[in-house]
Amino acid sequence: MKRTLFLKRFCRDRRGVSAIEFALIAPFLIVLYTGMAELSQGMSAQRRVSHAASAVGDIITQSDTITATNVDDVLNAATTIMKPFAATSLKLRITSVTADSNGNPKSEWSRGKNGLTAYTNGTAVSIPTGLLSAGDNLLVAEAAYTYTSPVTSVLPNALTFSEKFYLKARKGSKVACTGC
Repeated sequence: MKRTLFLKRFCRDRRGVSAIEFALIAPFLIVLYTGMAELSQGMSAQRRVSHAASAVGDIITQSDTITATNVDDVLNAATTIMKPFAATSLKLRITSVTADSNGNPKSEWSRGKNGLTAYTNGTAVSIPTGLLSAGDNLLVAEAAYTYTSPVTSVLPNALTFSEKFYLKARKGSKVACTGC
């Protein structure tokens, strides 16, 4: 009799139900929160890569002539855009591309940083169809970045972001580079 009374009271007792529900739901919510934080960080890194590439191209197109040292300074300055992310894996390249008489895009000058090597002069460059006609020039600003999450349990593999911008010179028909 005492045993059945004890079991009836035990089954009706609701103390601790909230603690058990919390213990079941908390791991899922913690992983969800951490994942959302990492997604936000990754999106922020991707936006900074895009901004770095567009800023490099935008600054270079504001001149009609530029030196290789000035281009390198702009590429180095672009790494500050990546803060607070580490800029060590940010790769940059700026290339002046001119279409030859047949409309084939070829590099006129190019500078690279951290692994995106510069094109040699006269190298064919891949440009979307319709951007250049014979004799036209444009600048191609490229950036690539490898984002590694500090929480490897949520994002175990590094993500690579890359951006490419096509810009026309603002002064004159092209940007000339001395020493490139």
